Amino acid sequence: MHERISIDPTVLCGKPVIRGTRLAVEFIVDLLGNGWTEEQILGEYPGIIQDDIRACLRFASATLREESEKTVGDNLHGFRSNSSTIIYEEESGDVLKTV
Repeated sequence: MHERISIDPTVLCGKPVIRGTRLAVEFIVDLLGNGWTEEQILGEYPGIIQDDIRACLRFASATLREESEKTVGDNLHGFRSNSSTIIYEEESGDVLKTV
């Protein structure tokens, strides 16, 4: 599914990275979130191409979707963070429980 992204326990402690580099998906997404353009990233890191940046975004999106699609009940959904699971009502968005 993510041929441009690799996860190897010997590279950056197993963080998802752009294949063949030590550039973590998280790092690239953070750069974009902090206002960097694709052109700026490509200029600063010439070993990657535009498809790598887009693969990072697709990987991040798929990861978030997998985490947030845990259905807990008919209209209840859960989101798992690093330390807890937050259960919320879908329609209102009200947090019902944190475990």
